[in-house]
Amino acid sequence: MTTDRVAGRLDAPPGKGDPFDPDDPFDTADLRDATLESWRRSPTRLREDAAAEADLRRGGYRDRVLTELAQNAADAAAEAGVAGELTVAVESGRDGDELRVANTGEPLSRAGVTTLCALRASEKTGGVGRFGVGFTAVTALGDSAEIRSRHGGIVFSAECTRAALAEAGVTEPAEGVPMLRLPWPSSTAPQAGADTEVVVGLHTGVDPAAVTESFCTEAPELLLELPALTAIRVGDRRWTRVDETIGTGARDGTAGDGVQGAVLCYRRIRDSAGGVATWLEASVPGARWLVRMEAGAVVAGGPDVVRAPTRSDEELSLPALLIVDAPMAPDRRRLMPGTELSAAASHYPDLVCAAPAGDRLRLVPEVGFPRGPVDARVRDDITAALRTRRWLPTVQGRDAAGGTAIIVPGLTGDLASVLRDTVDSLVVPEFSGPRAQALLAPYGVRILDAAGLVELLTGVDRPPSWWGRLYAALAPLAADSAVLDQLGALPVPLADGRTVTGPRTVVIGDDLPADAQGRVPADGASAGVDPDASAVPVLPWVRLVHPAAAHGLLLRLGAAQTGTGELLADPALRAAVEDELESALTGEFPAGDRDTPAGGAAEGVSGLVDAVLRLVRLSAAGDGSPEFLPDWLGMLPLPDACGELRAADELLAPGAPLAEVLVEDSPFGILEAGVVDEYGIDTVRAVGVGWGFSVVRDDAPTGPDHDLDEETAWWSALDDEPETLVAVRDLDLVDPHRWGAALRVLADDARIRPLLDDRDGYTAWWLRRHAQIGVTPVAALRGDDPTFEGLLDVFPGPEASAAHSAGPSGDLRAAMGRGVLARGTVDSVGLARTLIRRLADPARTPSPAVIVHAHRLLAEALDDGMVDLDDLAPPDFVRAVDGSVVAASEALVLDRPWLAAVVPQRRSVVGTVARAGALADLLDVETASRAVRVSVTSSGRRSTWEAEPGAVVAAVQAGVELPHGALVVHEDGLAVHVEVEGEELRKATVPWWIDGEGTVHTDGAWQAAVAGVAASQRG
Repeated sequence: MTTDRVAGRLDAPPGKGDPFDPDDPFDTADLRDATLESWRRSPTRLREDAAAEADLRRGGYRDRVLTELAQNAADAAAEAGVAGELTVAVESGRDGDELRVANTGEPLSRAGVTTLCALRASEKTGGVGRFGVGFTAVTALGDSAEIRSRHGGIVFSAECTRAALAEAGVTEPAEGVPMLRLPWPSSTAPQAGADTEVVVGLHTGVDPAAVTESFCTEAPELLLELPALTAIRVGDRRWTRVDETIGTGARDGTAGDGVQGAVLCYRRIRDSAGGVATWLEASVPGARWLVRMEAGAVVAGGPDVVRAPTRSDEELSLPALLIVDAPMAPDRRRLMPGTELSAAASHYPDLVCAAPAGDRLRLVPEVGFPRGPVDARVRDDITAALRTRRWLPTVQGRDAAGGTAIIVPGLTGDLASVLRDTVDSLVVPEFSGPRAQALLAPYGVRILDAAGLVELLTGVDRPPSWWGRLYAALAPLAADSAVLDQLGALPVPLADGRTVTGPRTVVIGDDLPADAQGRVPADGASAGVDPDASAVPVLPWVRLVHPAAAHGLLLRLGAAQTGTGELLADPALRAAVEDELESALTGEFPAGDRDTPAGGAAEGVSGLVDAVLRLVRLSAAGDGSPEFLPDWLGMLPLPDACGELRAADELLAPGAPLAEVLVEDSPFGILEAGVVDEYGIDTVRAVGVGWGFSVVRDDAPTGPDHDLDEETAWWSALDDEPETLVAVRDLDLVDPHRWGAALRVLADDARIRPLLDDRDGYTAWWLRRHAQIGVTPVAALRGDDPTFEGLLDVFPGPEASAAHSAGPSGDLRAAMGRGVLARGTVDSVGLARTLIRRLADPARTPSPAVIVHAHRLLAEALDDGMVDLDDLAPPDFVRAVDGSVVAASEALVLDRPWLAAVVPQRRSVVGTVARAGALADLLDVETASRAVRVSVTSSGRRSTWEAEPGAVVAAVQAGVELPHGALVVHEDGLAVHVEVEGEELRKATVPWWIDGEGTVHTDGAWQAAVAGVAASQRG
């Protein structure tokens, strides 16, 4: 803009209007005249004005052209009550590039012109500027500025001012002329759609592109800072802002003495490319806090400055923007000394609370040094506000103030769920990590470590399942050894209802799935069972953790783990049971007068016994191992059918099969039926109450000291002492007339059946000696073994009654066949007696092979010491090899093989040649060699075995060695004279013979001779 456009004005008389522009609505001529007059009178004033404008241009208002023009535009829009729009463009004018800034709103006024021309006075009473000197910023871009408005405009020009000074005879100061002190009128209207337009002629060295780019950078922030502006266009780019009010901040009574909460809104700035930047704002009169949002989440900002309302040089280190109405120094770079921002800081929690709960930590100022005094004061005020205002999300679903909030380091979702109703104001898990702890420490948040948590939980009354969930939730934290140490005093609920301090003195039962009465659901499931009612019975001898609270963490903290079997084998329980039984038997307390549990126990059962029985029931239901319970549980005092207390192992269950087979005066009583109804038959049997026979077990026996009938005799008969003793007791109490049923009871018991198969074991040994059906010992009955077929009856024998043999006899026979019934040996006196008797019984029809084999086994039993002659009475009759029953006085035991050819089979008792003497002693029968006298009457030739081909071939065929010794071959037949006691002398022809001198005689029947001699030589 040149002097040509205002040249005519220089010729006008002072104080008169411009003759070229008679429309001077703002009296610019008077303003110029007054200023020029003051300069003529005081050149110093001129130098001061020039220096002040230069200082503002180079200092406070450098790089603030758009900011200052936008502020003026915002004031105009606010004054007019319209949505302000600002349009910026750099265009080529007549005299070069021009910056054009147009806006809507109230047009230029006389007061505004006066303000623009004054450096130290302002007519503004509101808006964002106090001194009206911000327009000085345009002087950084050009030496002329024109303000075009709907009611007239003005022009400022350094060149025109310089000419006016020359005309007035005022010397131009060294600092140059002040451009904005002398206005000239302008009649040019603003661009279409605008109420005011500022046109600045750019210096030759100003880069229009750089100016435009700089303005584009500022535009979005100006829309945030200046709410009166809703749109800014810079060149071909445009930004608009749309505001959405979403409510007001919480009025929780913690926001100081104010009642009104902050107004919350979203400010969305959209650019011409379609991008949208969303800001969350919390505002109160005089202050606004804003934070950027992306996809609904907070985007924390970096270091910024106080905006009043536009950027100042007061640095802040906060994650949010602060826009505040505050007094600023004339250069608008610094706050006026003494300015307080406490009121604004007190509403910072409103912004924090408006953010999503999970993002609030992003709005907590980072710990660090402040960036200046203002930042320090604001941070202190924010810290104070966050200590007292509720803003921290808690697991209870409500916000807590920093001063009352509690952080549990490493808090998990599971642990939060458990502690929700116990630890008030517990901060959510997302705010419980190390970084969160460091951020929140300045705000009075209590850091509750594991030791503190344990202390807080001491004395807390919660159900056992709650403690179980607590332990499970604490387990991940306890991976840190330091945390594990701090948990050492955790409260632990016991099954008896007590809560103790510390897990080191408690035990955990690992197989106790039961309800409050120790009952297990019929289907084995626990669905629908209240876990806190699942207490096992009170176990007074042990500090047992309630099953609902049992967890591996307690083991890591020193608790012991045990099963029901170990609980029932506890020495402390044994001592208690012994005391209980002694008291019961001595009459210290009769049945029914003892301390009984509160409900659920059978009449006459004490609390201790009730606990044991319920625990045994759990053991039977859990792992099926009641048979491995300690024998001393049989000392449990239980009421019998008459109400008297007796040891469990002295009682039989009602309906017990054993009761049907014992003698009438057996020492067993019958258990009170109500005990079975309450605890179950399996439970009472497991503690020793009889159903079938009792079994004693000793894994390391040292002698026959187990109170078994004839145990010493059995022990002495063993070749080696047993490593383990398992035996049926009370066999001697069986009624002799009921052994058939008794054997069925034994065989039907899964515990006893293997014992019946152990022939060397006590049980089978005793049964072979004493058990009998009718008058027949079971040892004299056979199973499927044919050794004694025709002599021994097949079990159960003809004397078994229908009742005693009820059920599959084959199964029962199989159960006892290997251990109890007769097998291919004679191993008892009873069996020997039976065999001797049966051999003499003409009603029996054993085969010759069975007869010979029975004789052999009887002789072996005598030789081996299995039977003794003193235990057996000699029979009157014996069985000959042909099956005949012959008087013992007439029988002969064959003790020489060759005598078989001359002794009649009807008199010959045959076993084995080697044991013929033992058989003769057993039967008290004469041997054949002593009763038979034979002489060879035929003649023959002497030879040797080696010389006879027939003998050699026969030996090869028989698979024996060729005999040795003297040999006589009777080729014409071997004749002998035979004299047998009780019979007449007779002649006989035999195939071979051995005479009294040991010479072998043969008729050439080499096979018979070789086999016979070999047998005799072996014998």
